[in-house]
Amino acid sequence: GKKLVSSVVLTNDLTSRVYEEARSLQADLIVAYHPPLFRPLRRALASSPDWPQRLLAAAFADGVAVYSPHTAWDARPDGLNDWLLAGPFGRWLETNKSAPVTPCKDTPGAGAGRWAPISNPMSIEEAVESVKKHLGLANLQARRYGTNVVRPLSSGQQHQLIRGVAVCAGSGASLLRNIGDKCDLLLTGEMSHHELLWHADQGRSVIVTGHSNCERPYLPVAAAALAKRMPSLVFHVSKTDKDPLEFA
Repeated sequence: GKKLVSSVVLTNDLTSRVYEEARSLQADLIVAYHPPLFRPLRRALASSPDWPQRLLAAAFADGVAVYSPHTAWDARPDGLNDWLLAGPFGRWLETNKSAPVTPCKDTPGAGAGRWAPISNPMSIEEAVESVKKHLGLANLQARRYGTNVVRPLSSGQQHQLIRGVAVCAGSGASLLRNIGDKCDLLLTGEMSHHELLWHADQGRSVIVTGHSNCERPYLPVAAAALAKRMPSLVFHVSKTDKDPLEFA
């Protein structure tokens, strides 16, 4: 018959340490935000040097299910990107004016990324501090409006307050290129050097947190929501899951 789930571990990334932690918690299901597979597998061997293959072979043998909700969590209304937008910027946003950067045709309110106009004046300095507090980060990277901009700015623009904010969890540079003139502050996990230069030329401020640093803090929120819907299950948020990079 079907195996029933009683213990669930939520993690941003399924690593060897996270899998060992999940086994110690007797987890039947691992909800890994990032899919551990990014290319097709021909086989899954426990002896493989490829860690995703090795972990999945262990999961098969141990009877542990793995589910990755990545884009579904990103795109749904009240999902990860809504949380990433409303958490740091809610007191400045126009009420009920947030929308996807790229809407989903089949599901109203869903889509990639999230943006909203600002109703109360907000400076980039206020935005940076609010993001750090929301995500529990001591450090992040920011490119402030009016600095290192190729296109000349008229006098008075150098200290212009933010008019609109767009966010995309993870790596959002390509998506946020489509934002047009609606937003002059972008928040995402990572951007390449040349992507940052492109947005600098457009006169936008950018806050970069580190790829998973803007995703992982959402896990307790997701765990609480799931526990409310499925009170018979035990939900754990991984304590060994962490970003592969840290500030030295």
